[in-house]
Formats: sequence, C-alpha cells, structure tokens
Amino acid sequence: MGAAPATSERAAANVWVLFEASGAIYAVPSEAVLAIHEVPVITPLPFAPGFVDGLIGVPGSVCVLIDLPRRLDAVRPSRRRPGQAAIRLTADHGSVAFRVDRVLRLARFDRISWHAGGAADTAEALPLGVVGTGWTGEQRALLLDPEHLALGDLDPTAHADLGSEWVNSAVASEIAAPEERRLSFLIIENAGQLYAVPVAELLEVVPLGPVTPIPMATASVAGLTMLREMPLLLVWLDRLLGQDSGVCHDYIIMALGELRFGLAVGRVVRLERLPARPQLMATPLHGKLDSYYVLEDGSIAHLLGLSDFLDPATRAAIRGFAPGSYDRRLTGTAAVAQKRLLLFRIGGELCALPIEEIQRVAPLHQAVELPSSADSEIDRAVEIAGEIVPVSSLRRLFGLAPGKDANCIVVRSSQGTSGLGVDAIVGLVSVPLSAIETAGNPRGPIREFARQGDQLLWILSAQALIGAADAPL
Repeated sequence: MGAAPATSERAAANVWVLFEASGAIYAVPSEAVLAIHEVPVITPLPFAPGFVDGLIGVPGSVCVLIDLPRRLDAVRPSRRRPGQAAIRLTADHGSVAFRVDRVLRLARFDRISWHAGGAADTAEALPLGVVGTGWTGEQRALLLDPEHLALGDLDPTAHADLGSEWVNSAVASEIAAPEERRLSFLIIENAGQLYAVPVAELLEVVPLGPVTPIPMATASVAGLTMLREMPLLLVWLDRLLGQDSGVCHDYIIMALGELRFGLAVGRVVRLERLPARPQLMATPLHGKLDSYYVLEDGSIAHLLGLSDFLDPATRAAIRGFAPGSYDRRLTGTAAVAQKRLLLFRIGGELCALPIEEIQRVAPLHQAVELPSSADSEIDRAVEIAGEIVPVSSLRRLFGLAPGKDANCIVVRSSQGTSGLGVDAIVGLVSVPLSAIETAGNPRGPIREFARQGDQLLWILSAQALIGAADAPL
C-alpha cells in the first residue's frame, strides 16, 4: 500500500508515541509531539464544536484541548477522569492538544501498513485521521495524522460565532508569542517541597559529610564541614524556613558578597531552565517565599533566593564564622572570577559543560534504541518532561566502545533540543578562570581543560558537540 505523505515524512525515523483512548491504542509520530502532561484546568468554550473540551494553559500562551475519541467520530464523548493526559502536537495553525486516557510508551514498529486512500478505501471502517496500522510485537496501534485532526481542516464558516473566533485567535496568538527568556535553576527537594535556586547564586553542589557543631551558634547554623581541607560554614535550610531539621543529603555552596557558605538541603533533584519571571502567590510559603514556577512535570517549585530567607542573625553568623573568602581558599590569592561547570564522567574521563549551555539533566533508563546509521550520531530517543529528545552518546568522542549511558544532558541549539548521553553525573563545581587552559583546536568539541584534583578536566562545547560531532580533538 502507498504511504500517507504527511505522516510518512515525519515517521521516517520510525519513533512513535503510543497512547490509549476509549479502549483503543493509537500512535502519533514523535516528531509531531511538543509536550505531554496531565490535563490541567479546562476553560470551556461556548458554541465550540462538540469535540472541543475548551482552552488549557501552556507555557506563554493557551492551547485548544480536543476530546480525541469524539474527534475520531465516536458517538459519545469520552469521560473525563483524573490521571488523563494531554498530548500537545504541532498543527497547521500552531499546536493543538488531545485528551487521552493514558500515554503508554515510545516505540518502533516492526511492520506498518499504510491506508493509501483513507478509511473509505479499506474493508474496515476507520475513524477520521487514521492513516495506517502499526505492529510492535503483538501490539497493534492505529496511526494518526495530526494534520487531519487539527482545527485547521474545519470549514471556517461552519462555526461562525464567538466561540470559533475565540478558538482561532487562541491558536493564532500561540504562533506569534515570542519565546520567553529562560535562566538556569537548580531544583532541590526539602521536607517534601520543591525549590528552584538560581544557578547564578550558587557555586557547587557537594554531598553532605561530617558536620562539627559550633557552640552557642544560632539555630539555623548547622556547624562546620571540611571542604578541600578547609572549614566551611553550613546552614540548615529547614531552620531558615522555620521548620524542624530533617534528613539532608547534599549542600549547596552559596555566594554572599565575598563570603561563601553551605546550605544543607534534603537532596538535589536536577537542573532546569525556567522563565526569568516567576509567578506570584497570594499567600507566601513559610511567610517568606511568594514566587514559584510550574515545572514541566506539573509540580510546583518555589523560588529560593538569598534575599528571601537569610535573616539578619544568619547573615551575622556567616560573617562571623566564615571571615575568609571561598575564592581565596581555592586559589590562595585575591578573589578571582569563576566558571561554573557541570561535571560528568565518560568512561574514565572527567568532563564538564558550562552551566549556561545546559537546559536540564535527566536519567536514560527509558530510552528507545534507534537503528545505527553512518550518517547520524543519534542512537536513541527519550521522552523528557513531555518532549521527545534525540540522544547521542559522548563515548564516541573519546573512542570508547558503545555502552549504556546512565544520564542525558539536555542542551538547546539552533538545530533544536538534543541530548548528550554520559556515564555518570558528578556534580556542580566552580573553577577559577586562571586555572583554565585553552585547547589546541578552538573549533573542536574540547575547548578548554583544567586540573581537578589529580585528574585532567576536559571542558566541552555543547554547540560543537551537536553541530560538528566528528570535529578532530
């Protein structure tokens, strides 16, 4: 049978998102998927077509939510219930979201049968927008063409009322919305709450070790810990927020003028790029934190800045117990400029990327293997926060045999979002600019190097890794 052109071009990589709706299994090309998330609050649209649930909020705009079974010419609308998902896809007029029962997985089909002339040319009556059937093992899925299901194929005169104008203007506004400036944040978890710490305010992330209490110190001061054979003051985040001290696994080295101190937290979750302007709460959390972000997975992270939680007593303690500069402890000289880096391992090599080049870090345990190709360095694809991300292993860079990368560093370039597979994430570190040397090939993926302890640290360029993976070292 012939291939459906609009879908076959997108599906060339044969990576599909499988999902269930009203008991049937469907699939859409992964390249058409913008995001996957839980169904948020729905604003109904008066006079809209019956298959339109209403409007939902998406980053920077709104999006039309469609009841997929109803759009597929089902007799009755599907039932709304908790746990359903919204799959947002590209369409002729921007994007549109489908409400489905659940997302199953990413998959590659062993066999695909295209319906050349649509449902009318097949013996089995197929719903509108179904362009083929795919099989992965024994599982059968109906292949959807998002272009046939979007609002763009509706006759604009069929719903000439306020509701349809609202729908069309909402889609058009999404196209014109400029991309919001984003900054890097470290997401941490503490006592069941998520917090977003600006990367610009931190220097390192270090696993928590032994802590020596300081007699008669204020309650928020945990004590002193040793970092590179020098004492560093630690402060409890719990106590600063008026809570009892809980279990802490990590501490973040923060900057207060020339002074540096460690902020003990429950655990570090990940790096993520978030809008420069947060949302505001009517009632501040802990009476102090009134700004928050909605993360890609739908969870809430409260913005945590130094000015929000450091009370005068704690500031005085930091100045009293940490009179030396953290920068001077690193270099033995006056305070110097630092470069913040994310450290990771590739085989036995220690490597790093500048924080400003990183969008987020995620595990790779559910990645889908792709066929190997001499023309492409991409060997896997993974869903990260609702987005399908192609992943290239960095083991090739050092001539290592293929392995099972454990983590993915997500970076963004002019070519889009890409993932870099690495063996392990080590942590965040700040390295003095004076300790960094320039590599011999300024256009290669290894731009700089420095000494970290007794090992050389290779500082890479994300742009070079994406755009010129075969550049010589």
